[in-house]
Amino acid sequence: MNPNPKNIVIFSSCIEKWGGSEELWSQTAEFLAKRGYKIHIFKLSIDFAHPRIKSLLNLGCEITDLNEYLPNILRRVWNRFLPFNSHRTLPFYIKRVLAKSIRRLEPELIIISQGVNFDGLPFLELCPLDKFPYVTISQKAIKYLYPNDWARDEMKDIWRNAKKNYFVSQDNLQITQNQFGMTFNNAEVVRNPFLVKFEEPFGWDFNPEEKIKLACVGRLYVLDKGQDTILNVLAQEKWRRRNIEVSFYGKGVNEEGIKDLAKYLKLENVKFKGHVSDIEAIWKENQALVLPARNEGLPLVVVEAMMCGRIPIVTNVGGTAEVVRDEQTGFISNGTDEKSFDETLERAWQRRDEWNQIGKLAAHNIRTFVSENPAEDFADKLEQIIEPKPIAIATAPQSEPC
Repeated sequence: MNPNPKNIVIFSSCIEKWGGSEELWSQTAEFLAKRGYKIHIFKLSIDFAHPRIKSLLNLGCEITDLNEYLPNILRRVWNRFLPFNSHRTLPFYIKRVLAKSIRRLEPELIIISQGVNFDGLPFLELCPLDKFPYVTISQKAIKYLYPNDWARDEMKDIWRNAKKNYFVSQDNLQITQNQFGMTFNNAEVVRNPFLVKFEEPFGWDFNPEEKIKLACVGRLYVLDKGQDTILNVLAQEKWRRRNIEVSFYGKGVNEEGIKDLAKYLKLENVKFKGHVSDIEAIWKENQALVLPARNEGLPLVVVEAMMCGRIPIVTNVGGTAEVVRDEQTGFISNGTDEKSFDETLERAWQRRDEWNQIGKLAAHNIRTFVSENPAEDFADKLEQIIEPKPIAIATAPQSEPC
């Protein structure tokens, strides 16, 4: 064990106990911890019983729940209204804790993991940016969500001075450049780790005479995931008559609202399965993914469904069109409205006899797009920033004298 490990500080702006956007920083932290770095994690909400958090603790990582530093009344206001603040101003109590910690740790690298492309930047207000190198990770960008004008100049400086700004899709990088009116010369697209095996996809053990089962997987939050869209589509008479069933997997702040909508529409072909930790079990039971999302980075569920040989039926947001070929490896709706998604679902339905072959091609193509271990790849990139290693340059053989 290194007696004087180098410190790495990680901030996560995710206000949920856990989200898919946190798999990249957390799995990367595990690799860095195993390589001898001392990891210090600061997060707005923490479930210390979560398997990923427990694994990090077992590796010696220090984890601080920032909500514990807020008075109870302020914590309730913070948790309630934070998601709607497009530039999250950290309360004084949190600023004081973080500023002291940063001064004490003198990190070799600061990593800011953002749910939306600038909701974690206020963490960097606390850092002497000319002293501590830092990188940003942006897991999502929303076209219509711009930073407030009073924050733009400071945010631009943060983008410019970062060692690297990482985005999970080319689409999100372009949206961010448009929002700030600048080209990011220090940006790179990276991939999120997935929670299914990299080996061969599942077989196709579905009876065409039985019910077609679709899965809508994701946080129950209609602003991003658009579960209301698929429910309203299913309310059409043609879908009521068809032998089809849609299961919703996940938890979230709109769970009761989504369930109430399903009851109001009198949908009998809808089920709510709650949170399921075994992702592969979902795709052993369902033939296709339906995801009428309104905002995305690069949906992890799309990658996982394709890895398992299942059909993605999705909207053209975030990086979905970067991994799904319409009519070849899945079906893409160019609109997020109900009419557009209904037309896309109809196209997929009419070709349901081909889903097995489409799924096989999807499984093959996605394996050429993502590596076997994206988190380990990302750890390599960060380590190169902390401890740059010379890159060998091949030299051309000298020609023989004439």
